[in-house]
Amino acid sequence: MFIYVLIFFAIFGFGIIVASFGIDRGSEVVNVTTYQILEKLLFFSIIVLLLNYFLLRKMIVNKRPFFTSLAITTFGIIVFIPFLIYARSNFLDHQIRVTYLSDYLDKKTIKDVYIIQKEDTLHVEKKDQFLNEIGYANYQQGVWKFQKKVKLLIKHIDGSTEIIFTNGQLFGEYKGKYFRTDKNVISRFAENDLK
Repeated sequence: MFIYVLIFFAIFGFGIIVASFGIDRGSEVVNVTTYQILEKLLFFSIIVLLLNYFLLRKMIVNKRPFFTSLAITTFGIIVFIPFLIYARSNFLDHQIRVTYLSDYLDKKTIKDVYIIQKEDTLHVEKKDQFLNEIGYANYQQGVWKFQKKVKLLIKHIDGSTEIIFTNGQLFGEYKGKYFRTDKNVISRFAENDLK
């Protein structure tokens, strides 16, 4: 029964969270949830340890009731750990899949966007459409090496600027992360602006 309760806490603790937070907020949520589950684990482990101790001492004649009770509780915790790791991993995998570049772009403060290539610099006339299209770039784990042919210069209302390096499909390193789209968004917008 103890093992079933622990497994329930692990799976239900992460399974009840259906929101898509993104990788940064998702990491915070997974840490808080894990801490809460471990607090409950400690509480139930102490109860099971004491309950088993008294049962082994009073009802079953055992030479070492404490060690036997400790072994039963430890076994339950050991069985529980893989379920906790699996539930955490599934939750984080989901958060990675729903993390986009748009989560990090503050569109309300962006005044202008420029596409800077070797030959020329293009002002993006359809700024909102462009930001929406590159905003769908999915988060890619790890560090990516790619030929950085293009720079995106983003000017904010307060006068600050940001640069995102890209080859049209990979964007990064932007705020310590890399993002990827299925299609080359930059070439399409550059071609439309040149016409």
